[in-house]
Amino acid sequence: KINLKEAIRLYRISTKRGHKIAPYMLGQLYETGTGVAKDLAEAIKWYQLAGERNFSSGKKRSDVLLKRNKRQARPTG
Repeated sequence: KINLKEAIRLYRISTKRGHKIAPYMLGQLYETGTGVAKDLAEAIKWYQLAGERNFSSGKKRSDVLLKRNKRQARPTG
């Protein structure tokens, strides 16, 4: 069984130590609401950090979420 609290704690420690994939994993957890409250703004923040650390999947995912949010925020009519 996966211990999500422990995984989140370790991802945060790894992120503080400069790991490039750990912030991406935190982004996934916040995007899906797995083990934490679902928060797309928080997910984007973690994905962007992964992207800044040259983990291209982080940049790609933050771009997708930003584009999706922009489309949803457009006024209709």
